[in-house]
Amino acid sequence: MNNLFIILIYSASLTLVRADMNRRNIAWSLGIMAILLTSTVAMVTPIQVKAQQATITSSTDQFFGPSLVKITVSAPDDNNDDNAFDTSEIEIDIEDDKGKKIVDSQPFTLNETGKNTGRFELFIAAHTDANPKNPSTGATVVRIYEGSSDINLALDEGYEITIRHTNTGAEKTIVYDNTNADFSLDRDTAGDGNVITLTIEDQDANLDPTGIDKFTADGIITATLPLDLTGLMFEETGQNTNEFELDITVNNELTVDNFPNSVDFTLIDHNVYHQTTDTYPDGTAVGNGAGNPPFSVPEDTNREITRSVDLENMDGQIELTEDLTIGNGLMIKIIDADRNIRTDDSDTLPAGSIKINDQVLNVDFDETGDNTGEFVPDLTNNRIPIKVVDDNGVDGNVNIVGNEIQVDASDIAAEPDITITYIDPAADPEGQEEFSITREIQHFEATIEADKDTVTVAGKVEITIRDGDLNTDSTKRDSHTVNFNINADGDAIGKIANGLGELTISITDKPIKSIPSIVFSEVDEDGNAATNTGIFRGTINVDDIDVSPKELDDGDKIKIDYEDFTEDPSITRSVHITISKAAPEVALDRNSYPPSHKTIVHTENSEANDVEVGVNVVIHVDITDSSENTNANSEDTIMLDENNFKLELLGPQNFVIFPDKDEAENGDKIYRAGGDNEDDFIQFKPISDTSAEETGRDTGVFEVDIILPAKVGGRIIDDDYQIKVTYTASNGDDADDSASIRSTTATLSTDMTAYVLGNDIVLTINEPDWNADSEKVDVIDADISAIFVDARKQGTIKDTVDAADGNMDLDPDQLEETGDNTGIFMITIENINENFVERSDKITFEYEDDTTDGAGGAETIEHTVNIVSGVPEIIFDKEVYTPFDEVCVTIVDQSANIDPDDRDELFKVEVEVGEFKDVFKHDDTNRFVETAPDSGIFMFEEDECIQLDARKWKDGNTDTNDGVLPAARDKAVRVTYETSTGDIELSKSALIVFNDASISFDKNSYKIGERAVITVVDPDLNTNPDVEDTTSIDVWSTSDRAGVDVTLRETGEKTGVFTGEVLLSSDVSSGTRLHVEEGDTITARYTDRTLPDPADYDEEIDATISLDTQRLDATATVGISKFSIERAPASEPEFVNELGTAFTEITVGQQVLISSKVTNNQTISQDFVHIVKVIDEDGNVVMLSFTQGTLNPNEERTNAFSWIPEKPGTYTVEILVWESFENPIPLSPKVTETVEVM
Repeated sequence: MNNLFIILIYSASLTLVRADMNRRNIAWSLGIMAILLTSTVAMVTPIQVKAQQATITSSTDQFFGPSLVKITVSAPDDNNDDNAFDTSEIEIDIEDDKGKKIVDSQPFTLNETGKNTGRFELFIAAHTDANPKNPSTGATVVRIYEGSSDINLALDEGYEITIRHTNTGAEKTIVYDNTNADFSLDRDTAGDGNVITLTIEDQDANLDPTGIDKFTADGIITATLPLDLTGLMFEETGQNTNEFELDITVNNELTVDNFPNSVDFTLIDHNVYHQTTDTYPDGTAVGNGAGNPPFSVPEDTNREITRSVDLENMDGQIELTEDLTIGNGLMIKIIDADRNIRTDDSDTLPAGSIKINDQVLNVDFDETGDNTGEFVPDLTNNRIPIKVVDDNGVDGNVNIVGNEIQVDASDIAAEPDITITYIDPAADPEGQEEFSITREIQHFEATIEADKDTVTVAGKVEITIRDGDLNTDSTKRDSHTVNFNINADGDAIGKIANGLGELTISITDKPIKSIPSIVFSEVDEDGNAATNTGIFRGTINVDDIDVSPKELDDGDKIKIDYEDFTEDPSITRSVHITISKAAPEVALDRNSYPPSHKTIVHTENSEANDVEVGVNVVIHVDITDSSENTNANSEDTIMLDENNFKLELLGPQNFVIFPDKDEAENGDKIYRAGGDNEDDFIQFKPISDTSAEETGRDTGVFEVDIILPAKVGGRIIDDDYQIKVTYTASNGDDADDSASIRSTTATLSTDMTAYVLGNDIVLTINEPDWNADSEKVDVIDADISAIFVDARKQGTIKDTVDAADGNMDLDPDQLEETGDNTGIFMITIENINENFVERSDKITFEYEDDTTDGAGGAETIEHTVNIVSGVPEIIFDKEVYTPFDEVCVTIVDQSANIDPDDRDELFKVEVEVGEFKDVFKHDDTNRFVETAPDSGIFMFEEDECIQLDARKWKDGNTDTNDGVLPAARDKAVRVTYETSTGDIELSKSALIVFNDASISFDKNSYKIGERAVITVVDPDLNTNPDVEDTTSIDVWSTSDRAGVDVTLRETGEKTGVFTGEVLLSSDVSSGTRLHVEEGDTITARYTDRTLPDPADYDEEIDATISLDTQRLDATATVGISKFSIERAPASEPEFVNELGTAFTEITVGQQVLISSKVTNNQTISQDFVHIVKVIDEDGNVVMLSFTQGTLNPNEERTNAFSWIPEKPGTYTVEILVWESFENPIPLSPKVTETVEVM
């Protein structure tokens, strides 16, 4: 017995981790502590190590004939000396087929196969003196046959040999008996010259497990056709596989006089396969190395197995795997089953098997895989390339040079036949035969286009050639360089792709002296690098065209011809470009701006500390003027002054502001910055920059920033005003852009509706009026933010947090916009504590919004959250959910907070929708776990949400083990919580709904060449909360009713907001490019298939959609948009009677018709509302009337409004024209007139 001793030393230490430990544990612990404090105890413990059991394995469990069996003994305990070859003792028992023991425990010593291996090897040699081919070092051979010195016994069928390890008693028994063979062929059909592989599976033929056995085939196999087996051997497929193969070749070993035919192969099953002249793998002859007969000669069993093969040649076939084009080349496949010579290898059709137009192709064709019978060219991409060469002098001539086909443009134009011929060496029924197909090289009619009709002298033009023939290699991105020669007429002429086409550039009345090369590279429809499109784009820099001694001037015309020589006759396509100074453009960064405004922030609840905060709104203006792009290698500058740039504020009183002036003009009145008299006051210098800087080299786009004034001449610049920016180019051309001023009512929200002490509150203020600069993240100081906190204390966020003792903090310390131009501001109040608020209190956030919708009055915006107490509570993150939503459930239960140092788990939570339920228990994989130690707040898997999925409802999938619940509209998600004691059970539910969707453009009007951004808001489309979903919409224009399909992508993982772009172009519609023309209306349509109640819905039919659908459209116009108040101006009113005669005097009780004309100044139709107000001397509205309709392009319409004055006095008549009540954009300046009533 081997014994180990482990010495355990205990030293005095003990920690009591919980004060509420039960008394028994305390007593036990104190007893141990008393022992440990008085002494150090050493314990010596004897440990008995068990002996390791030996294992015995064999190369086979059954064998027969003069064979060897490999026995391996693994006995680690016999490995006594790591540095020597150890020995192991075994015993062998043998029983006959009646169970009588003939040999009893005959001992043998085995040698270790190597030092420190613990492995010992033995070979049982039955009826043979042969040795194993590859024995391990020191292997023992025990020979068993009559007269053997090892075991003198004539083994016979059914005898069992047991090998036993002496020390451990481990045993292994093998049987001496024959096995039935299995016989198979590798193929059912074979042709002339094919190899048929015969396979025998039989342990009886496996003489030596350490080598590869062979035996003579003659006498083992017979066939119904002449079969010559002279010298042929079955050979084992590997050591100890028991599988033996023999290859028979049709019309070599097997003679076939005619096809079609068939042959039967018959295996005669043997107990002993080897002839006396056959040898063991070690070279010993079976006849010389065997013991007693009958095991030294073949012994058959009279059992036969027959397998058949059909002998048939197949006609070869030729297929084109791709269209025959220059780019694809010749991609052919030869199908010929009988050229699949071997099934276990890929065969080859040798070079010369294929002819093209009777010219031999010197290319091998390789089989596509083992046993396919399909062959493709042994070339890159299995493609025989078509190479375009210069004119070879003979139209329609096709040459084979090496491994490629050579043609020129005239050959392609002549459309010659391409005949591909396969020389089949073994056709049906037999003998060589040729098979052919004939095709023509496809070619494509070219087109050419330019990206613009006009270009400046310093500009550039992108030329696009659409010609599939230039796609000379479909596997890569093609590129062609055009080098130009100048002819006698001064035209630049250059070939492309070895003469497939020719480019000619000419300028009216100005011979070209030189022009640089142009590189045409393959692109896709959007201009991105691509392969196999046949679209090629190149750039011409106009200032690189040398026409010296002349110069290019405005009005010069450039003609670009592309002649396609692959057509017969050749065709020429042309584009014409005029050199001119491009019209300037002005673009504002937004369609509407919040007003610059002042906010009065009350601090520390004392008016004495009130602070006035200004939000100065920045207008970013882009000026496009290519004539000012004078240097392509640097960033240019436009100097701005009152002659070329101005800002107009158009409203009840119009103002004009020029660069670098501390003043604003209104007719003859000047309003100065910093004036003492408010009526003469402008808040600041709005245009301080005196220059516009180019946005980059050679862009021709210049940027200048303007500050929108909050007040001019005592007037607040708010929603009554429109912004208009005008730029005048050096040639006198004007360009302008306009935008509205729009105030927006803010909203407040938090990340949760209820909090416990220690939580963080994420406060979000959606206040577009704070979005002062669209190109940066705006910030608002938290201490002067006009956000108030009511929680036993009052003040701004920063005041309240600073006043609270403890670790409360703000992150960041300012209200920070979530991104450029979002208008959404966030701040986190960290670690709310009892110094700030108590349990069961409410926190009310208040924001005094002075800039509400439509410049309305100040409004107090409130948002309240709860601080939950110790009473258990279920909290949903939303009031309603969609059927694909994530349900984030928070359960607050301080009584479930058992261990303050660990995250506890709730005993049982059930979440159900309809009849579907999921149960989350403390001992399940999915659990409700405390969000942090000692918080008493629990969520699914600490911080996860439960997924709803209407698809599971639709499919009837009731499995909820994955944490995903089936859902349907108008159902409710119910959460039930039960404590482990059962004394508390809470339940709360939330409704599942579909939502109304919306669709909109980012602008009301666009210019050709702009990209329109389309937004669909539909939370129901957020079907995969962990990924950004997509949806499709239809977009069309007046000029292209068919339009395009546009894919919109969700702006985040679960926003429910989807955006996409469409390019407005004069080109044909394709992809996301929409064909438009000046004056078009573009329409985007989204079909909402998830309508809320009362739309028809049946979850049993399809829970994912409503039965009703609704089409939602958004529209915009194309063309230069007029300033909104110029679109449909109203005339001054006339006061007339029913006959249209003007009043000379108006008296009380008289019916007066207030007549006003409204004129549509646009080339498109315009919806309008024509409004008339009559206001008395006290400011009361005594009459309000309106009419609405649609004005046709350039239509004038006169409307009359009836008024009967009831009192004498002075009245003010105001006339307004809006687009609609839903979209109150002013289409006219407000018209005001006073009238006396007698």
